[in-house]
Amino acid sequence: MKTYTKQQVRNYLIRYQGLCDESDLKDDQDICDFVKKVGCIQFDPLDAAGRNADLVLQARMKNYRRDELYRSLYDNRQLFDCWDKNMSICSVMDWPCFEPFRERYRPWLKKHEATVQEVTEYLRIHEWACSTDMESSERVTWHYGEQSLVRAILECMCYSGDAIVHHKVGTRRYYGLAENWIDADIYQKPCPFQSVQDYHEWLVLRRINSVGCLWDRPSDAFLGIYDFKSADRKEALKRLCEKGILISFQVTDIPAVFYIDRSSMPLLEEDAELHSRNMRILAPLDNMLWDRRMIEALFDFRYRWEVYVPAKQRQYGYYVMPLLYRDMLIGRIELKTDRATSTLIVKRVWWEKQSYANRYDKTLNRCLKRFLTYNRCTQLVFEQEELQNG
Repeated sequence: MKTYTKQQVRNYLIRYQGLCDESDLKDDQDICDFVKKVGCIQFDPLDAAGRNADLVLQARMKNYRRDELYRSLYDNRQLFDCWDKNMSICSVMDWPCFEPFRERYRPWLKKHEATVQEVTEYLRIHEWACSTDMESSERVTWHYGEQSLVRAILECMCYSGDAIVHHKVGTRRYYGLAENWIDADIYQKPCPFQSVQDYHEWLVLRRINSVGCLWDRPSDAFLGIYDFKSADRKEALKRLCEKGILISFQVTDIPAVFYIDRSSMPLLEEDAELHSRNMRILAPLDNMLWDRRMIEALFDFRYRWEVYVPAKQRQYGYYVMPLLYRDMLIGRIELKTDRATSTLIVKRVWWEKQSYANRYDKTLNRCLKRFLTYNRCTQLVFEQEELQNG
């Protein structure tokens, strides 16, 4: 088993994730190709300085603007909203692969068959609708609490593949029948898996490619997979290695086995300098950060998203994001947007080393100007004067 240095693996992950100048995304098709490569990007409705999916893309695409992802989601429908690693955005080409996931939700819909039929007929007439468009006083216990029956049905129809999110207005979702909006050749394509083992192999390979590589340890990178135990993960890794689809390797000073898709090996083996003059602000749920313990081992950077941590218990802040420069995670930043005045507010910056404040102040200012444009703001304000002065 070959051994690589931490720096080699860091460089590989940054290139693989498109987080350096040489691999910047250029247009909508590049975005769709990136999502297809990594399987999915996570969606989260919180919007302190942009939602997670937009934040993922602005770090990889110099000319990206918030909400431009909607073109690929709701205009040309190369992407679709899906439950994958929790709420996610996936390539429509992967539609048939979610059939095993969909099967688990059909019995619940069967229990509410009469109302499901009413909702379906409404969508045949109106093409798209949100839950409040249909009158319903009945409420049910849903997975995140009590909810109106119609809303639960619309969400469950998405899980079962009968409906899709047609579009969003803010965080409000409007739904349409999947058969009307997914290309017929894709919608009718059969599930490619012959067994549960086939499905598990696809999931494991998919999550490894979502990050670039993973180690054989319990990981948040496998969140959102139901009925999938540690033994299932290990068996799938073993079978994928035996088939030559995965390659195992080790990293200097890390006592764990890592796995990578064989097709990504040339990029790991590439021995070239990493070109990146731009600092990048990473999304809290950025694909590269899915396994935070692995990232800590490789980058010597401990990151915890504290948005759901009580304010008094936070070490840093509410919506704090890592700062990436070349192959280093050099600090954290908390940003806030005032939409009424189109102002991006820098609440605070935390550098990993005190010397970084002077060394990277100009680089950070360039980064913030780029972020300002992405976030469709016109003003930049620093809450702490010393940040403005670097």
